[in-house]
Amino acid sequence: MYNTKMKFRDPKPVDTVIAIHMYYFDMLDDLCVHIDKLREHMDFEVIVSTTEDNKPHIEEIARKLDAFRVLLVENRGRDVLPFLKALRHVEGFKYACKIHTKTTGPKAWIGPYKHSFGNWRDLMWNTLMNPVEVKKIIRFLENDTAIYAPSNLWLRKIHQGHFKKNLENMKKIEEVVGMKLSKQPFIAGTMFWFDVNRLIWLNNYDLEDLFEPEEGATDGKMEHAFERCLVQLARKPLERINGIVTNERYDKEKIYNHVMSLGHGCQASAHLKRRGLSRVSFPFDWIGDASIHNEENEFKPMDQEEVSGYVKVIENDFNGLWNAEDLDVTIVEKWGDNPQKVVDRKYNIGSVHEFEVGHVFDNIERVQMMFERRIKRFNSVMNSNEPVLLIRTMMNERSSRLMSDMISKKYLNLDFTILVINREYEPLGSWDIPNVIKINLEFAPDWDALNPSYNHLWNNIFNSFNIKMKEVRK
Repeated sequence: MYNTKMKFRDPKPVDTVIAIHMYYFDMLDDLCVHIDKLREHMDFEVIVSTTEDNKPHIEEIARKLDAFRVLLVENRGRDVLPFLKALRHVEGFKYACKIHTKTTGPKAWIGPYKHSFGNWRDLMWNTLMNPVEVKKIIRFLENDTAIYAPSNLWLRKIHQGHFKKNLENMKKIEEVVGMKLSKQPFIAGTMFWFDVNRLIWLNNYDLEDLFEPEEGATDGKMEHAFERCLVQLARKPLERINGIVTNERYDKEKIYNHVMSLGHGCQASAHLKRRGLSRVSFPFDWIGDASIHNEENEFKPMDQEEVSGYVKVIENDFNGLWNAEDLDVTIVEKWGDNPQKVVDRKYNIGSVHEFEVGHVFDNIERVQMMFERRIKRFNSVMNSNEPVLLIRTMMNERSSRLMSDMISKKYLNLDFTILVINREYEPLGSWDIPNVIKINLEFAPDWDALNPSYNHLWNNIFNSFNIKMKEVRK
């Protein structure tokens, strides 16, 4: 009886489908309120999975939700295995929303809903099925966002407890799908919108046997491992940079004679040097924004206030950088061998590498002389009028415009492109900024910048540009 497919009609020729796992039948009417309201604003289809206990109600479920198909599934794998089964029936749609009737919220939930799981679920429904929000979400998906959930449902603080009981099952998933998985931010609660093409490839694998009988566990089962992996699995197709550059300014044939980092940390510089694309250091190679390596290891988007320090220091020709009276020193013991962060308040720029630990103010003259050499190289490239690719991680639209405008005005004859690489979960709308290309991509957390498991992603980036380096005077 399990896995019975009940086809009530052919799906309509629409782009969008909502995949619902209905374990609790008594929530049908509440769910219908959201579905009916959304239908007033857009056309979409509904596919439902439910369990044997709800078999007597299947006709009512299909009628009230106007579902084109209902899947009767075993009570196994919580809402995740039913979703993987439903995924086999959504080919042909472009965008999908995964919804369920779960009554327990994520353990790490913060804010006013921490102790009210019903409110947590209502919050998710009100967001993911809100007509105004859905229009915005669809625009994100149209612009190569692979998977979307409200920002406060992303677990971006990576704690061992989130993964400790799930690493073994993550390894099993790796073995089946042939993809390396790591400890990355994930969506707590497994309700989200996604680009169907980004997850449909999972249909090529037999995943059902991975799931054990339902035991009511709240962690450590295959469904919890998938919860932690679904975001990474959705982004597997994004490893091809040609598929995620989101505006017409990308020109694979264009030749760049120079490549430099514009921050926000040292990750881009490290990979440029690993690939032999940079043999000398520039001013922004090993420094970051004041928030870099923040104590809680949060994955934070870039705001205009932080990037304005970079704009200001370039406009001022780096004058006054690392002056003693502008420096703050913070010691964070949990960082281990390199527990020191030095922040230049004048430019809101920080360093965790350049100053000897415990001897910051004894090192200032040495560091300033070192930066004089790096600044000369930077100016040599920026005044060369030769094509240069500037790579910046973590920068939003306003900040990118600010940076592009400043460089255009200061270096009038420079042929430059700024490649903005934001984290994979950042919204990717339609920017229209001269000299700016943007992508969303999974890359290492700031505190683990040299993790070799990300090398292939950076290799894909560099391989997508025609780089013919010219030597820069040392």
